[in-house]
Amino acid sequence: LLTNATAKCHRHTIGIDLTKSWSNELINQGYKPNIPTVWLMEGLLMYLDELAVNNILKTISDLSIKGSWLGADLISVKSLQIASQSKGIVRKYWRFGTDFPEQLFVYYNWKAMVIQPGDEEANFGRYHQKLPPLEIPNLRRSFLIKAFL
Repeated sequence: LLTNATAKCHRHTIGIDLTKSWSNELINQGYKPNIPTVWLMEGLLMYLDELAVNNILKTISDLSIKGSWLGADLISVKSLQIASQSKGIVRKYWRFGTDFPEQLFVYYNWKAMVIQPGDEEANFGRYHQKLPPLEIPNLRRSFLIKAFL
């Protein structure tokens, strides 16, 4: 999708420990909390415990203003349970899953939209079977979240 896209922003990387307080370091490195921001948390939240996930979302929310966007992925509780019982490597590392990703982000004042890989908006010709609706509980799932303030 981005083959012919030209970057219209500056990317600056900062090494920080997200399990500790990090907002001051971000600001010291030039982050401007009075400008709308795009946050991308891909392949992150399932590796943190629930407290760390909530701390990150609170920090991001505190650093964001109206017009900010957030993208994230999450796994369901069933996915977390299956992984913990598997012999695969993820069982050692996955720590967090939720069956209610919208509520998680709404709690921090984000307006969240959730889809699954394979839904019409996130298929890209890779999925051939229709996925069960999000309302059906206790299934192995992954979620894609797009949220804004």
